[in-house]
Amino acid sequence: KKEIKVEDNQVLLDAGEIYDAYKWSVGGNSQTRLITTKDIPAGKKTKIDVTVTYRGFEFTDSLFVILSFEK
Repeated sequence: KKEIKVEDNQVLLDAGEIYDAYKWSVGGNSQTRLITTKDIPAGKKTKIDVTVTYRGFEFTDSLFVILSFEK
């Protein structure tokens, strides 16, 4: 499992620059996606998927993000 915990209320995710198209489960279709507490609830472990297209083939990856994480 991939997991990112940040104390801040936002995190920038980057899917990589070699792909032809991007689709984020939280909305958006660019290589990078700023995830904020407007997208996912603060303090709650939330799964985010990104589907990328490369030469006509689709690949999906996911990770868990926790924003405003308190140690």
